[in-house]
Amino acid sequence: MAIPKGQIPANVLRTNTVDGYLKFLADEIRRANDHWDHFGKAASAAYAQAYDNNGKVLQQVRDIMVARKAADDAMMSFVLSLLTVGVAGAAAGGLISIETSRAQETAARDMLKLVIRGGASEMGDALKALSPDDVPGNSVFAPADITPTEYMAKMLEGISYNKGLLEDILYEVNYDDNRDRVSVPGGGTTVLLNRSKDGQVTVGTAKLLAEVITGTSFFRDMPPMSVSSVTLAPKARLALWIGWALNRDPEYWSNGEQQFTNVVMAGPGGGGGSLDRPSKATEEQPDWDPVRNDLLALRVPGGLITSTLRTEVWTGNKTETGLYMWGFMDWAASTAALDLLLDDSVRSSSDMTVQMVYARKARRSLSAKDAAHPHWIQWPEPIVTPL
Repeated sequence: MAIPKGQIPANVLRTNTVDGYLKFLADEIRRANDHWDHFGKAASAAYAQAYDNNGKVLQQVRDIMVARKAADDAMMSFVLSLLTVGVAGAAAGGLISIETSRAQETAARDMLKLVIRGGASEMGDALKALSPDDVPGNSVFAPADITPTEYMAKMLEGISYNKGLLEDILYEVNYDDNRDRVSVPGGGTTVLLNRSKDGQVTVGTAKLLAEVITGTSFFRDMPPMSVSSVTLAPKARLALWIGWALNRDPEYWSNGEQQFTNVVMAGPGGGGGSLDRPSKATEEQPDWDPVRNDLLALRVPGGLITSTLRTEVWTGNKTETGLYMWGFMDWAASTAALDLLLDDSVRSSSDMTVQMVYARKARRSLSAKDAAHPHWIQWPEPIVTPL
């Protein structure tokens, strides 16, 4: 499949000079990096703030077990990646999926040497860096063993890696007249560098290089400068809470009732007991009210996530609100959660990207509450057979 080619401005085409094409390419490299760098920093600030906020809210409730926290962090990172891809496209998520390898730790100039010696196959992963959405399956989404902090660090690393690789390629074209070809990330395309007698590449080569490089997703899908940490912060908080909900224990919380009245009867000598004692999960839900309050501020429907525990005793009645955990889990697993997370204020304009996010999210669902053993269902990735 041919790699899409970028659009070269009409004034550059009219001039039709090597300097014009290479200057346009250099300007586009700087512009794309500025956009990605801005998005990376905005997202990093928003995600860090959200992660800190969620941690503080949870700390109000109780200390989190280390083993459970690791699993929570991984699921939170997954939903953060849904937000990232839903806002900035698959390329944004793909930036963190570039595997660390000896080839990638090598300078881009040395990479090009390997390609020229016929080692293009060794560089397959590294040379796809500029179209990071061109990765197999759903690897644009966060893996299952990464924390939100690591997720953002890897994204920023991917952005700086792409910029460095691009500038090294441009350096080879401009200043090393021994180079007769460069391999362009985004499908392994190799551009032959036809040079004139003075060592400068020809007009046709410069134009082709500018078209192919600016046609990769790093350029096509650069995030708008309008994205800010202020816009992303509440969305990141919501993403983390959705991820947290997707890691709660279904069997335990299926015993929680949304509304329950506990009538305590006084007996002889001041004794007595409950006519119908609430389950442990029902009694625990009021403890999670700080989480419910944060969710309400993020516009999660209160009717779905609010529990009420009423206790009637001879000395007086007490009503406690709490987080109806099963209701929150059920909502978090639904498309309604993504509708709120990726509303018009942040959602990518790419319908295909948004559909991919919804499809990936749908692979985790919740069984019925009255099932014999309520549980999370992880659906396998669909097998797509090429026509």
